[in-house]
Amino acid sequence: DTNGCSSSTSALVEVNPGSVGGSINGGGTIYEGISTVNLQLIGYSGNILYWQKQFNQGEWTTIPLTSSNIPETDNGVGHGI
Repeated sequence: DTNGCSSSTSALVEVNPGSVGGSINGGGTIYEGISTVNLQLIGYSGNILYWQKQFNQGEWTTIPLTSSNIPETDNGVGHGI
């Protein structure tokens, strides 16, 4: 070429799409200590790193599960599983 270069190199670039949060399917009324509801994350893409929940607008609690389906049980303080 005009700059004096006589060789070329090619490279493969892979672009992964961004993650999509999705939405929750399932749920229902949880009675303290006697019932469990199953929550399913649907319509998402990417990896699930963890779940979070909040009780009565308090602090967010991290749930260290990476499955798209989780059981939720109330333990009386809003921090079940």
